[in-house]
Amino acid sequence: MKRIALLAMVVCLGAFASAASAAPGGGGAAAHRASATVTEWTFEGNVSTFYGGVKCHGKTVVSKKYPKGKETEICETTEGTLKNMTAGKGQKTFHGEGGIEYNEWESDSGDESRTTNYSYSVNKKLTKFKLVAIY
Repeated sequence: MKRIALLAMVVCLGAFASAASAAPGGGGAAAHRASATVTEWTFEGNVSTFYGGVKCHGKTVVSKKYPKGKETEICETTEGTLKNMTAGKGQKTFHGEGGIEYNEWESDSGDESRTTNYSYSVNKKLTKFKLVAIY
């Protein structure tokens, strides 16, 4: 009888150890994900001074690492090609009509957040850009 009780105790301890290693730090990845807020949104409009008509979709993540938010969005032209843009990665300035340069990004999520901590890349066809902004 002692042998069965000892075996049952070893099996229970093994199951407990497996559960604990699957969730390090009292919750692990699941707890970290639960502490982040993800908001998905869309934007459609004409920013004629800079890149023209676009349709965008994006998400904003607010977490411990990004307490004011990290935004990722992809915008595609609704007018053939993007105006005043250059194909390439790592761009940090928008060029507009009449030589205007703009080094700030205002979120398309509708919350009026602004940042200078962003970069974007434009595809070779000048039809789409992807932007990442940290607030």
